[in-house]
Amino acid sequence: MIRDGSEPASAADGLAGAGWGRARDHVFERAIGNAQGHFSRCARCSHSVYARCWTAAHGLCLVCAPDTAAESTAARQHGLTAAFGPAAAPAGRL
Repeated sequence: MIRDGSEPASAADGLAGAGWGRARDHVFERAIGNAQGHFSRCARCSHSVYARCWTAAHGLCLVCAPDTAAESTAARQHGLTAAFGPAAAPAGRL
């Protein structure tokens, strides 16, 4: 088939010409806006993180301000596991 320039070069060009691109962009912008409510921006490293990785008390992500109580508990358990050897290791972690 020979193209004379009067027909769309591809299906994507045809869809874009029909306004599909603008509609897609609008829906994409709305989705980004909805998602932004679930993320916080760390003042120290500037990363955007999900609520599960956020320390609200410090206004920082867990990488920049780890939960010291949880880290202390994990370290204590690791120490106990190491002290009692393989008998104390969780199943599948030998």
